[in-house]
Amino acid sequence: MRRRSGVFVGAAVAALLVPFTRPGGVEAQNRVGRVENIASLGAGARPIRVRTVTDLVELARGSADYVAIGPDQMLYDADRLRLRRYVDMRLRVERPRHDGRLTFLAEVLDDDGNRVFTVEDVPERASYRFATDTTAAGELGVVIESGALVVDWQAGRLRVTAAGHATLITETRVVFTTDAAGTAGFLYVEEGSVVFPATPGFVLRAGQVARLQAGVAPGLVETPPARLASYRGAGRYNADRIWAQFTPFWRKPAFLLPAVGVVAGAVAYVATRSSSENGPDRVRVIIRIPF
Repeated sequence: MRRRSGVFVGAAVAALLVPFTRPGGVEAQNRVGRVENIASLGAGARPIRVRTVTDLVELARGSADYVAIGPDQMLYDADRLRLRRYVDMRLRVERPRHDGRLTFLAEVLDDDGNRVFTVEDVPERASYRFATDTTAAGELGVVIESGALVVDWQAGRLRVTAAGHATLITETRVVFTTDAAGTAGFLYVEEGSVVFPATPGFVLRAGQVARLQAGVAPGLVETPPARLASYRGAGRYNADRIWAQFTPFWRKPAFLLPAVGVVAGAVAYVATRSSSENGPDRVRVIIRIPF
């Protein structure tokens, strides 16, 4: 009886895992990337790192319902993603032709918890899908149904659709934001440039902002330097500085570089002492740094 019970439990667990697995040959081809970090921002509070499965971020695959996920979850083409307001989720894209990081969030906040982009009706739950039906061969596609997206992109072609407008991104840093209906928003380019395939003559360059409105051609927004600086700072905060707070101090460059110098100096000193006292053939130094 115990053996049959074990078989039943194993089959039940396997059934639960089916929507989140892929056959070996298809997995690498259709894989989008891995969830690196999830942070709960809380109004005016220090970001809190989420280390376990949480209903703050949910994933739906195929015809399955949304389920809670956590860090290290793999995402695939055609997956649907949603997350609550005041939550940031960073995805590390892992594909043969694509390299970059995507930070998903309902709205763009600065490090003081202030809103940066002015959109009417901020979504309480941001929603996205990884689109295979809107992309050409060799592209990765993301559709922002509502919410914001910070893109730090290094290689390959990324097509982001927001407020009904498709944009093509290569090697750049940009910030998208839309309202709850997903029909209006903004696009800020920090580095590089962004093109709109449906509007060939319109190119958005570094330091420029475009207004996105469904059914209306994208237009350039005249933005004062102070406002551009706030866009840049908020983009860096959500894409970089939040996650740096979760890095142990001994792994940060501010500690690591001086530590390497100290270790190098110690190695040189020990080697010199050993060489002068015992001869060069008897020098043996072993250094272990616990990272």
